[in-house]
Amino acid sequence: MTEEDINIFTRRIAGANRSELVVILYDILLQRLDDAGKSQDDEEYIKAVRGASETVRHLKNDLDFKYAISRDLYRIYTYAEREIAKLTYRKSDDVINNIRAIMTVLRDAFLEIASNDDSGQLMKNAGSVTAGITYGRRCLNETDTDSDTNRGYLV
Repeated sequence: MTEEDINIFTRRIAGANRSELVVILYDILLQRLDDAGKSQDDEEYIKAVRGASETVRHLKNDLDFKYAISRDLYRIYTYAEREIAKLTYRKSDDVINNIRAIMTVLRDAFLEIASNDDSGQLMKNAGSVTAGITYGRRCLNETDTDSDTNRGYLV
């Protein structure tokens, strides 16, 4: 995952509500699986696989078992963890594609849920970013429009 990808995910997280955070986690997982599939370097590959495993673990740990669907999701995430563990020992495009297919279906379902979720963003005191105020020669510059130094997650 590149520095630019990390910055994009960070901005998305800062403005997300609960449902959107789950979609972002799926996007991070899919990005890490893509990185593992494209990696030619063993060190980058292991880093991407570990990142994918951590993301699935995060999804699994965040389940709320007062909802019946959480039991099914737990089983799917456990399966995904086992399959990702196999990737640590040998690279397999079939395993990557299989996990990717399953997680894409789940991501799309949560995206539908997020589109109907009108709750506010979780980080109430996050800065806002405005894109397009100035342009670089080959890039779009972004400006943080909040000058408040007390930013972040407030309860």
